[in-house]
Amino acid sequence: MDKEKQKALKDRNKLFFAKNGNKYIEYYHINDRIINDIYPIDVGHEKHVSSDEDLENKFPYFLLHFVIKGKGSITVNGRTTEYSRNSLFVLRPNETIIYHTDKKNPWEYYWINFNGLYADTILDTLDYPEHSTVLKIKESEVKHYFVKALAAKSNKKLHCFVVSECLFGIFAKIAEITSVKKTEEKNHLKLIERISDYIQKHLFDSDLSAKQVAATFFINESYFSILFKKHNNATFKQYVNYERIKKATTLIEDTDMLIKEIAGLVGFTDSLYFGKLFKKYRLVSPENYRLSLKKRSIMQNESR
Repeated sequence: MDKEKQKALKDRNKLFFAKNGNKYIEYYHINDRIINDIYPIDVGHEKHVSSDEDLENKFPYFLLHFVIKGKGSITVNGRTTEYSRNSLFVLRPNETIIYHTDKKNPWEYYWINFNGLYADTILDTLDYPEHSTVLKIKESEVKHYFVKALAAKSNKKLHCFVVSECLFGIFAKIAEITSVKKTEEKNHLKLIERISDYIQKHLFDSDLSAKQVAATFFINESYFSILFKKHNNATFKQYVNYERIKKATTLIEDTDMLIKEIAGLVGFTDSLYFGKLFKKYRLVSPENYRLSLKKRSIMQNESR
């Protein structure tokens, strides 16, 4: 085949593979569609060899990416998400998107862009969130779909079928991951509820600790700490201390117990540490807090 025919073939398939600035890019467009429900638009492979200028665009279709090397980030409507090797993610249409390449470790990724009447419905079925959530998938589990889709560029009659097949293969993998994540999340919530009940029952035990609770529920202590903070937005110690200070505050307000007695009752063996912690959360010492309550009560009685 002579050079002119080769060029004509490439033009016909709308294939482009060349060094473009600081990146190598290979892609082709798909003009045919099997069904209108969901269909591929184009397939590509992009390799950045150095940091380049941020690229801003807005696309009227969905973008499915899989990162195989390096790092980068994408800002969508002002919200930036970082991606690295084995990151799979979907960007939704008609949103302002800015691509950022990591300066020290430029990324390389594949993509399949798609659209269709039921594209949103399919993503909802997959439990894929509205924003560009990162799914971590082993390269061996999905890369072959992108490679196969890109290789189909040479056969215009087949590539729409092949890429559609690859697209649904990737969707199946997403469904598998999100299903597992959903099950894990439900199990985590049930576990956290049981742990919270246990903590409330033993809140004033002086020996209550993350290590002890983790052992009670047969959980690795490090994993327990991560799980607890994720669901409570506080470390175990922060959570327990604040709950104890809340109870201590009530006792100071409603009883005449000595501060030292209250400290021991809510689980603190060191009254000085209790005082320091109380001041951290209530901005005054326990003694001054009680004194301010008495002054307030006297003023209210005098004003009657």
